[in-house]
Amino acid sequence: MALRAARLLLLATSALPAAAFVCPPETLQAAPANLQAGAKCGGTCNAHGSCAAGLECQQPPPHQPLLLGVQSAGVCAPPKLALGQEATRAASEAVRLLNAQSNSIWMLVPTVVVSAEEERQNDGTNYKLQLQVMPSTCRNDGKHAPDDHACKPQMLGEPQLYDLTVRFTDGKGESSKPHFVMLKQSLVRQDETRQLDPVPLTM
Repeated sequence: MALRAARLLLLATSALPAAAFVCPPETLQAAPANLQAGAKCGGTCNAHGSCAAGLECQQPPPHQPLLLGVQSAGVCAPPKLALGQEATRAASEAVRLLNAQSNSIWMLVPTVVVSAEEERQNDGTNYKLQLQVMPSTCRNDGKHAPDDHACKPQMLGEPQLYDLTVRFTDGKGESSKPHFVMLKQSLVRQDETRQLDPVPLTM
């Protein structure tokens, strides 16, 4: 798959400055189908394949006009979840905490929310999130936040899928201020497709 994607990128860049990039028929025919939630999908010429019924291939915006026809891979996910304000903040904070533990030069930004669950407890709220992230155009130096609109996903950046669990503590009855902490993080291999049963957040 990686070799085929590299060949497509070579074809796309060699076609510039042509007005359009025509996908090779053999690539379209070889693309896998019926991919499950969390699987890598789409990309240039749909090389990574299409999703199963009820799922969408959610991809970053195409790279235009510099690389006509070139598209980063996406991830199969349910139709975009209508996240509330608290859950949206939790997703951003989860990626911020992930960046704080990363030694990458480039800050990661969330591109797709695959699933989100909320668990309220007496002393706080846990958010279980599956997010697709990509390296951004901003350095991972603490000067930017993942929801900074100036920090765009990099062209041809490699998407990654993470299971993240963060906890929000409001600080009531404690000396500390309201804050988020990371409880769990794990990188999901996108070649291991699995069926997810996402629970939309209810506020």
